[in-house]
Amino acid sequence: NVTASTFESTVTFDVVDASDAAKRMPFYAPPQGRFADPGGLLSGWRSYSALCADMRRRGDTSNERPACSSFYCPWVASNDATRKFDGKFRSEVPGHYGALLAVLGGDFDPGNREAAAYLLAYSTSAKTVSEIMIKALQDPDREVRAAALTVLADMSGYRSNVFIEAFRIMPALDYPTVSDRSKALAVLAGLASRPEYQSYIISRASPQLVRLLRSLDPGLRDLAYTVLGMASGKNYDRKDIAAWEAWSAGASSGSAKPK
Repeated sequence: NVTASTFESTVTFDVVDASDAAKRMPFYAPPQGRFADPGGLLSGWRSYSALCADMRRRGDTSNERPACSSFYCPWVASNDATRKFDGKFRSEVPGHYGALLAVLGGDFDPGNREAAAYLLAYSTSAKTVSEIMIKALQDPDREVRAAALTVLADMSGYRSNVFIEAFRIMPALDYPTVSDRSKALAVLAGLASRPEYQSYIISRASPQLVRLLRSLDPGLRDLAYTVLGMASGKNYDRKDIAAWEAWSAGASSGSAKPK
């Protein structure tokens, strides 16, 4: 990491040893398929995404999760334009679900796959959406993985009745980009707020979470510390790595499973 303290910015260079590639980069080969835009929904999502980005730049954000028809809602203020897009996706995505799945799994363009992931969150089945997003974590493009983890983070934090297979999220804590790791931590933060997951996270994820406390990236350190505190109830200083390691050594010897 290289940190420019004047501007409080951090640049991270990730290196993956060849011997660790299969574990840290369990991605399938880049897809080569070419698909038509199902009902114009991919271009519609891009327009919606651009609108939301522009609203964020203007400060038109929301302090609370806005209402929308998807398992993922962009955190922008609701207005006529956002509601129009939301209504379009709610009514049209179900009729193109199979085609969107084909795009997500096989389109050569990562941008199309990313848009398809967000659109597929417009479903009435939380279980289906969760499974689709977890499978997308093996996409070779980090933006597609980011989309899947973003949807899962929204579900873990705001859909307390949705079961998410935490053990399938945990490998992303060691994926090769800061985006992968930070968004995986965001998913676990949502799960750590739910009592039925806390003992499982403590017993299975605490060693990796403690390792992330050593990260030179402040965002990763802060998120790892947040998840550890939420799951464990401990308040060791974030810089007291020895205390966290000693606690983790005992905690991770358990074999709890989420209920």
